[in-house]
Amino acid sequence: MRELAFPIAKARVTEAGLEAFWEPSQLAEATYIGQQVPWSDVMELDSRSAPPEVRLRDGRTLFVAPEHREALAAAAGSLGISDVARPDVWAAILEPYLDTATNRRANRRDLSRLGVPRWVVRRARRRLRVPMMRLTLLTWEWERYGHADAVTAFATFGDPDRQAQANFRRWTDSVAARKYSR
Repeated sequence: MRELAFPIAKARVTEAGLEAFWEPSQLAEATYIGQQVPWSDVMELDSRSAPPEVRLRDGRTLFVAPEHREALAAAAGSLGISDVARPDVWAAILEPYLDTATNRRANRRDLSRLGVPRWVVRRARRRLRVPMMRLTLLTWEWERYGHADAVTAFATFGDPDRQAQANFRRWTDSVAARKYSR
C-alpha cells in the first residue's frame, strides 16, 4: 500500500519563528517550505482551518499539525500577525471527489458566491481528477477535502518529478491566496 505524502509539519513555535519537522515521505514539502520559517516571513495565518495554515509573504502556505494550533495562534497574536479565516476554496473545488452524493448546483453556487472563476475550477479538477479519485478510493473520505488534501493527492499519486511537485504546490497556493468574497 502506498504511503500518503501529507504536507503537514510538526512544528516548534519559538520567539524567532517556526521550526518545521518533516518525515522522509515529505521530502517535496520540506524542499518547498524548508525547516526554518522566521516570523518576519509570515504574512498571516489561519489557526482555525483544518489543518492550521501559515501564509508566507512570498505566497507559500505552510500546513501545521493541529496540535500546534493554540501555540501558533498565541505566538502570532503576541507578534501582531493577523489570524484570519479565509474561505476554503479548495473544499468547494474538491467537493465532487468526496465519497458521497453531491449537489452540483449547490456546489456551483458556492463557488460562484466565492468568486472563483469557472476556468480555475475546471483546470483544478482536470489536474486533480486521477490523484483525487485514487485518494478517495484509499481513504473513503466523505466529509471534507481541502487545500492540504489537494497537495497530498498530487504528492502521492501525481507527477513524482520534484520540479512538477514544486510547480503544482505554487499553483495550489496561488489559487488559495486569491482574494475571494465570503
